[in-house]
Order: sequence, then C-alpha cells, then structure tokens
Amino acid sequence: MDVLPSFIEVLDAAARPFEPRRRLRRVEPGGRSEAEWDRILIENIDLLADALREAEMIAEDSALMFLGAQVDNIDLVFAEVRSDNGELRRLVLLEDKLLKNPEARRQVLAQILDYARVVQQSWASARLPELEDKLRGHAQWVRENEEALRQSCRHADFLLVIAGDGIDEGLARLAPRFARRDDPLSLTELALVSLAMYALDNEYLLVPHIVSAVLRSEREITVRVLVQDAQGRAVPADVLRDVQDEAAQANRGRLPVREEVIEFLYKAREPLDAALLPAHPDLERTAKPRKSLEYGLTLDDDSGVVFKVHFGGYEKDVWSPIQVGLMLGTNDTAGRDAWRRRIEAVLPRLPVGTRVDNGGPRTVNALTTFEWSTGEDLNDMLVSKITETLIQFTSVLIPILRAMRT
Repeated sequence: MDVLPSFIEVLDAAARPFEPRRRLRRVEPGGRSEAEWDRILIENIDLLADALREAEMIAEDSALMFLGAQVDNIDLVFAEVRSDNGELRRLVLLEDKLLKNPEARRQVLAQILDYARVVQQSWASARLPELEDKLRGHAQWVRENEEALRQSCRHADFLLVIAGDGIDEGLARLAPRFARRDDPLSLTELALVSLAMYALDNEYLLVPHIVSAVLRSEREITVRVLVQDAQGRAVPADVLRDVQDEAAQANRGRLPVREEVIEFLYKAREPLDAALLPAHPDLERTAKPRKSLEYGLTLDDDSGVVFKVHFGGYEKDVWSPIQVGLMLGTNDTAGRDAWRRRIEAVLPRLPVGTRVDNGGPRTVNALTTFEWSTGEDLNDMLVSKITETLIQFTSVLIPILRAMRT
C-alpha cells in the first residue's frame, strides 16, 4: 500500500523528454530476498534516516547507527544517535518483510512487538559482557552508552520499523489500532516503511516512503483519580493542577512545554547576557529557550563548547535535576580525553558538586545539578544561584579553552 506511481519519467534540463524516452519502471515486489533487503538497508542507512527524519520519527540532529543483524532474531538493530557525538537516544528495531511473504500481513506486527518485549526484559538486566556479545563489533560504544542503552530497554523507548518492498493494506490499517491497544504509557513508536525501487537499464532508484506511523503523542490516555475515605465513600477534592497528558507530549523524551520553565530561562538569560556577551562577543546564545539556555563557542580545532542551563524530562515520578555547566564535543576520543584531563586539573575551582564525565565517544561534560519538583521551586533565589554557577564555570574554563586554541 502506497501512493507512488508505477513509473517515473526522466527529463532534460529544459523539462523535455529524452529521445529515446528514459522511463524508470517500478520493480515488482518480490524480486529480491529478505537477506538482500537487509544488505540494501544497511548500505543505504542514511537514506532510511532521512525518511524517518522527514516524518519526524527521529530528531533533526539524529543519525542512524547500524549495530547488528539477526540479534535475538531481530532482522536489523540500529541506534538513533546524536549525529555530532554518537550518543544513544534510543534503539531502532527493524523487521523487513516482503509483500509476497504471508507474514507481511498481521503476523509481522505481533512479531516485532514480541521482539521488543524480549529486548525490554532481557537487555535491561543483562551483564555488560552479554550486551557487548549481542552487539559485537561495537563493544567500545556499548561501554560508553551502557546506561542510556539500559534506560532505552527498561522504558521500552524503541522505534519499531517494519520495512518492505510494499506494505500490506491490512497491516497499514492495524497500525493506528496498535496506538490504542498497546500499553498507553509505552514510549515505543512504530513506522511502516515501503521501499519502492525503480529500474532503468542497470541503474536503480530507491524511494523510501513512510506509509503509516504511530507516534507516542498519538496514544489516547486518560488518568482518573477517585478519592475515598476509610469507609470507601467518595470524598470531594479540589484540583490543584490539571496535567494534560504530559507523558504523551513528551516526544522522544523531550520535555513537555512548561511555561514556568520557559519563564525561568528568560529570567536567567538577562543577567547571563550582561555578564557573558560583552566579554565574549563570539558566544552564540539560544534565541528562544524552551528547555535549555545555551551559550556556544567553536574552537579553532572545530571542537564545540556549550555552557548550558538544561532542564531534562521525567526521571521515574519526578522531574530530573537542572543541569548547569559545560558540554564539550571533540573530533575523536583522544581529543575528548585530553580535554577531560585539562578540566579535571581545575576541578577545585569549579562550583561545588561539579562532576566531570564522558558524555559519549567524543564528548566530555562538567556539570552540577539543582533539584526541583514544582513551579514554586523556580523562584528568584534559584535564578540567582544558577546564574552565579554558570558564570563561575565560564570564568574558570573560557580562559583555558581560549589558551588551548590551536
């Protein structure tokens, strides 16, 4: 099922047909094996990523990383990672089914959901050597992203992809029902991808097309709270806060829109702009803070420096702490390790509670945190503490960053 034509006409620079005509004909489904489609998908991983990005199934600054084939019976396992540093965002589990295969109908949806449950239940608790063995060839990446990998599994934060040379109409109709019938609190998303192939002599044109997609924000969820006394009688209660589906708004872990967070970041921006921008006019500041206020700097070796005040998402049943400090992205692991040593050398001069760690294969962080739980915590006193903290980070680290420019 798709809306793509059976042929595509190639025209010259003036939009006139060639003589003889150059017409790409749609390759009939079933001409290649699933093993061949595995190879095609792996070798054209960027094309698949572009299609998913265009459909807003992965983030604008994400890329796909191939992790393995036939891992726990899953055809292909990818990772959605940050394109600048390779940090894991979530796992992408892909099943390819040809239209001629009977399983391309209803069974494949049940199959990939079963595989996702296996990954959720077994990978989250697996020992590190087991994970390295499952994703052999990526041991270093697994070690550097171990906690994020376990979190993705623990919370079933997966993108499930069913791909094929065509998508069965019955399967496409089942996808929206998946949103309603599967666990409404699940973070799992689903994409059905038709891979249309057109042929002209010995050349092929591959056109990925998202036939159907289920985003977590499309799940229907209703939370009803009934207050009773000891005898089971209903007790009237005032509504102090109406939380309108915040979990469903959290798109791929993004923070739902919170007006008090935005207001807090704008309050923090005024004194930070006054303290930082006159002294460092090459700092690039976030134009419209939503969950993060950042001041960026590019070094001569192309390392990227970000001083930030960052609000995360949920962490179990509370909001995760506000992160304040430095994120430095380098070109390779050696560069990351060198910068980490320089930062650790001045750790006593950084704000109390600062933790220096590797954020990924090419990223080092120096961050401290501030706890909060309600909008009342985001007061002027906290604004003052956080702005003073970030100014301390910049006053200590910017001279070192500039001194080490090459």
